[in-house]
Amino acid sequence: MTKQIIYMIGLPGTGKSTYIQNNLLANAVVISNDLILEDFCKEKGLTYTEAYGKLPYPIIQEQCFDQFYKAIKNGIPNIIIDNTNLTISSRKKYRAVGYDLFGIIFDIKNEDEHQRRLKQREEQGKVIPPEIIK
Repeated sequence: MTKQIIYMIGLPGTGKSTYIQNNLLANAVVISNDLILEDFCKEKGLTYTEAYGKLPYPIIQEQCFDQFYKAIKNGIPNIIIDNTNLTISSRKKYRAVGYDLFGIIFDIKNEDEHQRRLKQREEQGKVIPPEIIK
């Protein structure tokens, strides 16, 4: 069985998480800063935006890495990294021997559409500080 790590690559609001929801592979685990933050929000009764001030980004990353290494250790065949993954250095952190690497790039050519999606995320309480986007 082929093992693969799939990087979702794109700015917030480009449809990465929606794509995963609609096309989730069998036997897959999704590693996501957003999912960690959303769990923290539920636990603490905070909005997504409020949580950024309460849960430091390095802790979110550490939890993602812990989930990643656990998935590798357990031999999960499909690992999806659902972060922006815009740089090579951000993707390099999620590699493992025996896994093929793939990237799916999400790009919105129409700036108006991208702004509409960002506004929709904001209305849902999901604002990501610009310094976090890498």
